Amino acid sequence: MILKKVGMMPHGLINNVEEKLGTDGQIFLDWVKWVTKRISEIGEPDYKPVMRYDVYGCMGKAFNNDLDKVGEYLIKVADACAPYEVFVEMPVDMKSNEKQLEAMKYLRKYLDDAGCRLKLIIDEYANTYEEIVEWVDAKGADMVQVKTIDLGGINNIVEADLYCKAHGVLAYQGGTCNQTDKAAIVCANLAVATKPFAMAGTPGMGVDEGVMIVSNEQERLLAILKAKQEGKI
Repeated sequence: MILKKVGMMPHGLINNVEEKLGTDGQIFLDWVKWVTKRISEIGEPDYKPVMRYDVYGCMGKAFNNDLDKVGEYLIKVADACAPYEVFVEMPVDMKSNEKQLEAMKYLRKYLDDAGCRLKLIIDEYANTYEEIVEWVDAKGADMVQVKTIDLGGINNIVEADLYCKAHGVLAYQGGTCNQTDKAAIVCANLAVATKPFAMAGTPGMGVDEGVMIVSNEQERLLAILKAKQEGKI
């Protein structure tokens, strides 16, 4: 990812407290520090990725959903990622939309009060267009993962991306490891058109295939658009 200068990385799949986060959060914290150090070791001087970690509610599980402890831990994560911008997806999972919204807003205020710029992403509770609108209107997260596989049509993907942007919430156009290369190409076209903050490199669980498919399609589209603007086609 670092050598390919991926814009937002590394995700991490932090979906287990005991093995990937640590009951006190130390396993994840050590790994975050390693990733940050690795960028400085092998990355180009001008490479400044946005760090994104999806933790599937594991921070809440580790700290018994004590939001003050989760907030304190998030500040440690932000410090470990310095000087890079960092997003954390689903730090807690409160098992209902109402409680999740309340918790995410509480964490945002906790971080703001501490002067911490770490940003929060909502995923599972904003799967449909209607749910995305609800979260955006409530300012429940800094970024919404626009779940392309759940929205029911490319029209809804486009509308969700645009709604987030129009109302000051960042859009991350997601995807799935199981989609086809053709679906990934369609999503790349939608992203070039709507310009979300970022989009997922898909399909697959690796790096090369997703980055190659999405990046190649994006560059092809940009080349066509540039040629049209210059009157060459």
